[in-house]
Amino acid sequence: MPILLTLALVIQRRLTHNLTFTLPDSWLVATWLYVSVVFEVIVPNWSARYVHDPLDIVAYALGTLAFRYWLNRPALPA
Repeated sequence: MPILLTLALVIQRRLTHNLTFTLPDSWLVATWLYVSVVFEVIVPNWSARYVHDPLDIVAYALGTLAFRYWLNRPALPA
């Protein structure tokens, strides 16, 4: 989650030319829900190679919280 969210943050900052932009909490929750549903519900039902693991959902949530507290900050001035 930190990698995915950092990429989203970089892209958004480049598109808006706003280095102080941070991802809103609603975007973080939406991303966590989307990744959880896709990788823990849809993909395991689509292919037998993948398994549903509820602890992965917890890991996605912890990764999202880690991003929120440590990485989702305005960029330092150059």
